[in-house]
Amino acid sequence: ITLLASRAVGMPVTIGKIEADWRGLRPHLVFTDVRLLDTQGNSALVLRRVDNVVSWTTLLSLELRLSTLEIDDPDLVIRRDKQGMLHVAGLQLSGQSSDNKLSDWLLHQSRILVSNGRVTWQDDLYDRPSLVLSQLRLRLDNSGKRHRFAVSVVPPADIAAPLDLRGNLVGKSFSDWSDWRGELFAQLDHADVGVWGAWLKLPDELSSAKGGVRAWLGIKGGQLERITADLN
Repeated sequence: ITLLASRAVGMPVTIGKIEADWRGLRPHLVFTDVRLLDTQGNSALVLRRVDNVVSWTTLLSLELRLSTLEIDDPDLVIRRDKQGMLHVAGLQLSGQSSDNKLSDWLLHQSRILVSNGRVTWQDDLYDRPSLVLSQLRLRLDNSGKRHRFAVSVVPPADIAAPLDLRGNLVGKSFSDWSDWRGELFAQLDHADVGVWGAWLKLPDELSSAKGGVRAWLGIKGGQLERITADLN
């Protein structure tokens, strides 16, 4: 199991405890203390509990395929270093196709559910304070090349209301955006944009801006085709 998981995500994986039973005719596995290791063998990402219902297509594809993947209480750190490089869960994103191995694997799973997550943004390049987004919820449903997702996350109350993102996209791989198409939706009922200056470079005209937005974005050929927005 750890070998299949390591191959799927493209990095070493250790699992502290495995419990198994059945969900109908499908194997049901519960992993506790799952750790993804970096090149130095340190824990780059720790998941307290991962609930998996394994699909029998694993045998046909020779790749770990899950009917359902549930992750509870993940804690993810995204950092930009002083050279401007991004690090996700301690792993540097180089922009090479190998970076897409894990994300493409996620597109092959039937359903992914994330609950009660937390994302921390650290910007060492501009030496800004950390920004913590809490109560992250994610649902991703994949069927072939079609991918539907819904994400909600809660910023600090003095910055903005909860953010809601949804998408209905068609695409095969993150290595090639040219065939991606579909629609995205974003809703932010209220935001104090002036406060965002602690984390973003903003023009002077937005130094005291407040408002909300609902936006629909059309994607075609991997490019933004159109935007329709309601602004307040």
